[in-house]
Amino acid sequence: MTDTAKELRCFIGIPVPSELANRLKKQVKDWRDSNEFPDYKWVKKQDYHLTLHFIGELRPAKVQKLIEKLKSAPIGKPGKSIKCKSVIGFPTKEKAKFLAAECELTKELQLIHSQTGQILQELGLPVENKPFRPHISLGRLKPKHQSPVIEEIARLNGEYEFSDIAVFRSMLTPEGSHYEVMAKIN
Repeated sequence: MTDTAKELRCFIGIPVPSELANRLKKQVKDWRDSNEFPDYKWVKKQDYHLTLHFIGELRPAKVQKLIEKLKSAPIGKPGKSIKCKSVIGFPTKEKAKFLAAECELTKELQLIHSQTGQILQELGLPVENKPFRPHISLGRLKPKHQSPVIEEIARLNGEYEFSDIAVFRSMLTPEGSHYEVMAKIN
């Protein structure tokens, strides 16, 4: 990569394990087929992820430094898992701009979030100052639609192992955001 290339919109996240992705896709398909949430645009299965840290626009050389630093750091431990609780309105039930699979903030997930945040700080990159609320976005409210009140709409109650975190590139298109794994770190 050369530093003269266009900046990349990036974040650090967890690729959703295939067993969980399949379960979420089936639930979304049921809602889409029944037209239960017509004001939401559904996220494609290949774009499911759990965001640890949104970074924003970075030059390719800085992305490469981030990847190298993440690969050289001991992050988490083997047998990491995501514990899903339910599908909820997000960020709040009163302003449900998203439908999301809510994940439990386990000590393990908090540690991974803290460790990756520390690496961002060491590289002089921004770290969000708001509380970490792990979730997987499943649907986004379409523009010009009112946010409905959405409480818990489905129980998930499952634990899913994952092995990698990843640096993702986010690409904004007229059809919505799409994500590409730039590097996996395990």
